[in-house]
Amino acid sequence: QGGDASESLRLFAEDIRYEDFNFPEAMEGKEAVADFLEEFDIPGLRFEVDRVSQGDRACCFTWRVAINGVEGRQIRGVSFYELDQKSKQVAFVRDIPEPAIRPAPLLGLVGLVRPGLRKL
Repeated sequence: QGGDASESLRLFAEDIRYEDFNFPEAMEGKEAVADFLEEFDIPGLRFEVDRVSQGDRACCFTWRVAINGVEGRQIRGVSFYELDQKSKQVAFVRDIPEPAIRPAPLLGLVGLVRPGLRKL
């Protein structure tokens, strides 16, 4: 939030493919990504990076969304970025937010149904 979208866009390849699992279709090309980034320039909303992997051509990182004035559970997720080998610009992005509803703990359910499995 608050950053200049054009500064971010200069890092993206012209033919970037940007997949955000919140949306049914991927964004193709820098213009589509520019529109997407502009929609997320929301005052008080910021992405905070938690952990980053290392890589020469690609990396993955976990993040959370902080909203000023809102306490409690935050939206979290993971992103994967890959560079174009020639241009060294970002050519592929995949953002995956955590599910809003988490399933019940699987081991607890299995223990109720098949108590013997917990002893393995």
